[in-house]
Amino acid sequence: MQLPSESRLFHAGRVLWPGLPLSRAYMAQSLAQTHQKISHPADSSGGNFHLADWWLARACLWDDPEGRSTRDRAWGHLVGATVAREGRFLTERLAAKALRAFPRDESARQEAIDEFWGQLLAGASGPGRLHSYTGRQPLVPWMVATFRNLCVDKLRRRGRSPFPLDHEDDWPGPPVAVAGEDLGGAFDANEALDAWFVTLTDRQRALADLRFRHGLNQKEAAVALATTESTVSRELARIQESFTALVDRIDGCLESPREAIVEALHIALVRCLGTVAGGQPPARKVASA
Repeated sequence: MQLPSESRLFHAGRVLWPGLPLSRAYMAQSLAQTHQKISHPADSSGGNFHLADWWLARACLWDDPEGRSTRDRAWGHLVGATVAREGRFLTERLAAKALRAFPRDESARQEAIDEFWGQLLAGASGPGRLHSYTGRQPLVPWMVATFRNLCVDKLRRRGRSPFPLDHEDDWPGPPVAVAGEDLGGAFDANEALDAWFVTLTDRQRALADLRFRHGLNQKEAAVALATTESTVSRELARIQESFTALVDRIDGCLESPREAIVEALHIALVRCLGTVAGGQPPARKVASA
């Protein structure tokens, strides 16, 4: 990837971020560091250079008295950033991802979020994660992916298999209790879920029961359904996409937190699956070697 020249980058950055005026010396030093990272022999990534995002990240890292006020304003911009495709705040997306990773452990969720913000600036034995950002992808998705990796690491250290956190955070996730008054009296989660559930195919309903009520992983579900893991993966993606569309429709009509809507629908889903299946778990098959 070819970076802009030092002069061109400096003047363009000043136009894009008039409220975050990096000094020319600091900007040149930052550009040299980025050049060094992307020219590493093990790094073959290409793509566009996201100047505005790179400038914001470097403003957040300007750690000297001259840059103090600029750095403070930059962090205000970063914390208040939104996920472009969804229009949700970055902080909301991180909270949703933490909820999915640690659905029943509020302290673990807060610990992960606090650890993430701290690690952006300082690592265990060197620069923080934000120092590794080179502008080759938009900053907010990069931060969400970085937080996802942190959650996966924490789950593995606890000896737990991580959920597939690469996908949307609305689905799936073990349900937790949600106060009814949080959702407003006009919303009936069971009615909304039932209307959605009848749109699924018989195979998708069976897969949802195996995966989300009885906890079978993709390999076990494939054996139980006498199909392949790739087929199960595709069907799960279709279910997830359909469920996310349901959440989007409801979220557009209510002022309730999206996470509360998701959890209410999860509870309704488990109830619905139990009713359809009669409450009996399937025989847990193990694939032969």
